[in-house]
Amino acid sequence: MKRVTKISLVVMMIAVVVQAERVNRYAVKSGKVTYDITGKNEIKAIGLKESIKGKKRIVFDAYGDRELVEIDKTIESESQGKSTLEKEHELTYTNGTDQYRVNFDRKRITKRKNPYYTANYTLVDGKDIQAFLPKAKKSGTETVAGLECTVWKKKNESLCIHRGVILKESSDGVTATANKVEFDVVPEENNFELPDFPMYDKRGKKI
Repeated sequence: MKRVTKISLVVMMIAVVVQAERVNRYAVKSGKVTYDITGKNEIKAIGLKESIKGKKRIVFDAYGDRELVEIDKTIESESQGKSTLEKEHELTYTNGTDQYRVNFDRKRITKRKNPYYTANYTLVDGKDIQAFLPKAKKSGTETVAGLECTVWKKKNESLCIHRGVILKESSDGVTATANKVEFDVVPEENNFELPDFPMYDKRGKKI
């Protein structure tokens, strides 16, 4: 009995140490941010032109340990005189160690481990910038949605970060720019609601 008690105490102490070593993803406890997505791509070799427009929103609490990210955009393509319109709708919800990814086309939700929680990443003060944008270098500041953010760049990609939160992101001609930022507001529970789709694990087994 004494040995079991000692082992339990050691496990509890390790858990406390691990928890203490966790860093906050963001330097702000909660918030809501909405973005405009715009961009153009061109592949001259095949005569393809793309125009991208859309919206993005994030809602978070607990310094980012709980967060919902939703992207809704349209891609208008033109090739050889023909035009096509494609819509993309993405939604990802993370809560502690769990992550839920919604597939609107297949009307299903996949549950898996939250990679941010496991890796314990943060962009506060650019700490783990290399994990998000390898070989990026600090490149001054910019004002986005009335807030000053630090710019990190590499070739045709960049991030503008304020208190760990990405306010502007550019990659391959597509840019998501924050148009409204609300920090230290308590998100309503319905902000974290998922659609009523069946849930599966990462192996495709229904939960």
